[in-house]
Amino acid sequence: MVASLAPGTARPRIAVAPSALTAVVVSPNGRPSIGLQRLLLDLGAHVTHVSHPAEAGEELERARVDLVFLVVGRGWESQLRKFRLIRELCDTPIVVIGDQGTVEQRIMYFDVGADDVLQLDPYPAPETGLRLRALVRLYRRDSSASVIPGPAGLVLDIAGRTAFVNGVEVALTAGEYELLALLLERRGRAVPVSAIAAHVSGTDLDGRRNHLEALVSRLRVKLRAAGADDVVRTVRRIGYRIG
Repeated sequence: MVASLAPGTARPRIAVAPSALTAVVVSPNGRPSIGLQRLLLDLGAHVTHVSHPAEAGEELERARVDLVFLVVGRGWESQLRKFRLIRELCDTPIVVIGDQGTVEQRIMYFDVGADDVLQLDPYPAPETGLRLRALVRLYRRDSSASVIPGPAGLVLDIAGRTAFVNGVEVALTAGEYELLALLLERRGRAVPVSAIAAHVSGTDLDGRRNHLEALVSRLRVKLRAAGADDVVRTVRRIGYRIG
């Protein structure tokens, strides 16, 4: 059964089994087409419906998401900006759903980072669900790597919850490790303060940003002492990033 929420409905956190497929559907016109609903049903996905990329970003911060569907309808060119906004927010596979698109229009989305472009006229082809499941398997395999490399000789050992710089272990507290892991997982992208507060122990800001700033400062000092200087950078009015 597909668990879905109408646009505008409050979205509680739902615990799903690790093997369950989770998806966010970004559709400016409300409910997806019958073809997309059938596809989601075939996938057995737990689905959240939103109408704007910012809402998709909130879902991506709250929990693991395997697939993001962007419904463009016939507005291939007009929805391109929304696609770019979502792509900036995540590395999650993005599948574009459109109607009556030309080859050039479909290629346009692949060129800017789409993982697949589908036309469900009116129902998905039998192999569509299998293709998307294969896409999710690849994404999960890549995102479950046991080691995450970083700049300046920095390496994070996920299994051991430890960090190394040029092969030497850096002693980190739980909060420092979680902060470093979050920034490395989203390397190259600015991670908002709100996302850090939601993921990192001891940073429930409650209006007191100085707690997070102190945590970042301690992490920087330890990395600098180990030889990894200027790794964690401040992104003004947003948060922090690595790389």
